Amino acid sequence: MNSNTSRAVDKAEEEPKCPSGRFGEEEDKRECISPNIWNLFVICAAALALQPSLVSGASLEETAKMDSAEVLKYYGYPAETHRVQTIDGYILTLHRIPNKKSKRPPVLIMHGILDSSFTWLLTGPQTALGFKLFDSGYDVWLGNFRGNVYSQSHNWLSTDQDEYWDFSWDEMGKRDLPAMVDYVLHRTGRPKLFHIGHSMGTTTFFVLTSSMPSYNKKFVAHFSLSPVGYWGNSASFFWKILAPVEMALSEFMHKTNHGGFLVDQDAESIRDFCTMNPSTERLCKLFLHCSFGFSNVLRNETIYNVVTAHIPAGTSVKAFNHYTQLMKSGRFCNYDSHDMKRNYLRYGTARPPEYNVSAITVPVQFYYAANDAVSVPVDVIKLYTQLRNPIGLHLVQDTLFNHIDFTIDPKAYKLIYRKMIKMMNSLSL
Repeated sequence: MNSNTSRAVDKAEEEPKCPSGRFGEEEDKRECISPNIWNLFVICAAALALQPSLVSGASLEETAKMDSAEVLKYYGYPAETHRVQTIDGYILTLHRIPNKKSKRPPVLIMHGILDSSFTWLLTGPQTALGFKLFDSGYDVWLGNFRGNVYSQSHNWLSTDQDEYWDFSWDEMGKRDLPAMVDYVLHRTGRPKLFHIGHSMGTTTFFVLTSSMPSYNKKFVAHFSLSPVGYWGNSASFFWKILAPVEMALSEFMHKTNHGGFLVDQDAESIRDFCTMNPSTERLCKLFLHCSFGFSNVLRNETIYNVVTAHIPAGTSVKAFNHYTQLMKSGRFCNYDSHDMKRNYLRYGTARPPEYNVSAITVPVQFYYAANDAVSVPVDVIKLYTQLRNPIGLHLVQDTLFNHIDFTIDPKAYKLIYRKMIKMMNSLSL
């Protein structure tokens, strides 16, 4: 393991297996929150009002109050909790489903923004990716980026300091991900691993392998679920609202929460609101539909309750702002401090440079959805065509599949995971 990149903080806590479109310049930004966006909101509301009664279930309900390790034990799977320190002092949590006799490369799976390792266990053993990979013979590692509910410790900073939250997904890609990769390879004694990411979990992979090309050799392959790199054409209602007010949002969140975004009490307030009564629940579902694309999955009361119990899991406002910069610029580039001197000091240029996607040599497979309002096909394909070693571009064969369905829809196993695991098996030979 590279000692300059990561080191274990605690020993593994092992548990036995249990029985049971682009914005314009500054002067045009007000046009970005024009009646077009409110028209979209009205259309969303009308469509939601026409939906039939919600379908309820009870099989997953008990997991709403559990954390990732508890869920693994609840379903009778082995569980370990590992902690890794980054070179800048953040302490990250990895949840492992150990398969120590596996002859296949280990698998590291990374979540999207405001999400956590729990997302890979959410739908249960029959369909969730974490369980299905273990059942297929893989040693599974579920990572958590800095700032989320599982990774809020630091060696010398606390979450009530602005300095703690001074990071975007650029730091997650250049510091968190290499720390976790090195740790997993060290613990397993393997030379390479598989990497799977959803949304921000794909962005951080592209950041690492384009900015630190030596890490390309540490991956057997990468699988992108709703890949996010170029982002100038996103149709998300949520992101279109945030983009024009990037600087104001940053200032507000620093005054109220030191730069953290939807963490701790704020996250609890969101959860309480979204489950308060049928009206607030309906409003939250409307917001999710308009932000990520329409989906039938949230009509399942049990899945909705489990999702809202674990999301939002917290991040920094700077991570959000970095994405809005991609939306406004249409470029896949480093963070813009909106200060020429700072940019010069950091990058040697007034304008943040683009990530060098051509430096990525890892075999990469993409899965994307036509109904994904966040990562739209035109941006996905633009990124895919610039990769040096692409091995598959797959459109999900479900017209209602949206951005968050990649992890919360039980159908994801048949539509995506099964095919992906088959490819992984072939690459493991």
